[in-house]
Amino acid sequence: MKQSLTRQITAGIGMAVALLIFNATTSYRNTLKLVENERWVGHTHRVLTELEATLSTLKDAETGQRGYLVTGEERYLEPYHSAIARINEQVVGLQQLTAENKRQQQRIRNLKIAIDSKLAELEGTINLRRKKNLEAALREVKSGRGKQIMGAIRQQIAAMTAEETQLLQQGARESKKSANLTILTFTVATLVNFLFMVVVYYLVKRDRTLRDNAEIKQNQLLEQLEHDRHSLQLTEESFRRAIIEAPLPIMLHAENGEVLQVNSAWTEFSGYQHSEIPTIEDWTEKAYHNRKSLVQADIDRLHQLNARISEGEYMIGLTH
Repeated sequence: MKQSLTRQITAGIGMAVALLIFNATTSYRNTLKLVENERWVGHTHRVLTELEATLSTLKDAETGQRGYLVTGEERYLEPYHSAIARINEQVVGLQQLTAENKRQQQRIRNLKIAIDSKLAELEGTINLRRKKNLEAALREVKSGRGKQIMGAIRQQIAAMTAEETQLLQQGARESKKSANLTILTFTVATLVNFLFMVVVYYLVKRDRTLRDNAEIKQNQLLEQLEHDRHSLQLTEESFRRAIIEAPLPIMLHAENGEVLQVNSAWTEFSGYQHSEIPTIEDWTEKAYHNRKSLVQADIDRLHQLNARISEGEYMIGLTH
């Protein structure tokens, strides 16, 4: 029972440790996933910011172009030149940010073509204003080609923004799911570990109680054994005294032939002390001489009997 209880306690502790390891592993994986999701959420925010900045840069280029067309003064082209310097870097940045998204990469290629066309259109109107006059430039603007290109650019950016927004929402859902799963796993594991600890405490407490009860019973048994031993000693002492003081000669011997005790009447009758006849063989040798084998055979026969008999008589030849 003790070994069974020990196995139960060991199994309970082992399961608790295994659950702790499982909980730690699961929490670690969920945390890594949460961190990865948050990284992608931040990445998606950067893509959205870059898309908005790209569209804003094109608007700055248009603003500079319009200011120059109206005034003809070169200083109004500063937003245009600044936009030209930034736009290519922004497109390259978008390509790098969306390198793992094939659909976005295709949209960026189309966007770059549209941006190049828009910049060429802006440069064309600026050259017309610079080399000819305002009317020639305005006729090009009124043709609607620049507006059409800008509309295509807006559509490309809108499509990219929609996909990034969808990815952002998906990442947010995954992050929430990972966080909820981590909390759930931790809560369940904590509760189960607590339950295991309660079970282990119960087993240990029960083991302690069983040990105490067994110790009490053992003490009671030892007390009973001591009492029985004392009673047996008294009985043996009474028996020994009865044998020694008996008026008839009595010899006690073991089955192996060892003489255990002879009383005073035996010594007086035979003339032999216990030390002189330590075995039956010694006694038969001294008492029966050449008849000792017959006597020994009868003694051996008596040891094999299951019923009590009281007859048997041999004449002793004493030479002591």
